Amino acid sequence: MLIVCVLNAAGHHALQAGGVKDALRLMRCFRPDVIVTDYAMPILDGHDLVRLVRRSPRLFATPIFVVSSEDAWEKRQLMDLAGVSAWLPKPLDPRALLGAVAAVARMAPTSTFEALRPANMTPVSALAHRTMARGR
Repeated sequence: MLIVCVLNAAGHHALQAGGVKDALRLMRCFRPDVIVTDYAMPILDGHDLVRLVRRSPRLFATPIFVVSSEDAWEKRQLMDLAGVSAWLPKPLDPRALLGAVAAVARMAPTSTFEALRPANMTPVSALAHRTMARGR
């Protein structure tokens, strides 16, 4: 919930999902510019989400940030190999999250955001820990 609040307060449009399956359902309707997920979730975890997103032709290039208190090197390496873009430690520093999102916005082609986003939306929307951002 903190992630959603931080992103929305900064002017982004973040939607929250109840878990991996819910996030995947939301991503069928809304294409996020960024996915922010926790590693530890019930039933399916962050690793499952990353693997499923990276298999999707529509979403495979979407940056994925993992927020976690998990510090085991093996799990971090597994997530890196699955295609995680960044690892943000808990407790989450809101400035680190906003900095990572801003970095993604700067790297994206301007036409992607300018041509496809509504006038009232900021350049980056996000899917946060159990959260889905409404992009396009």
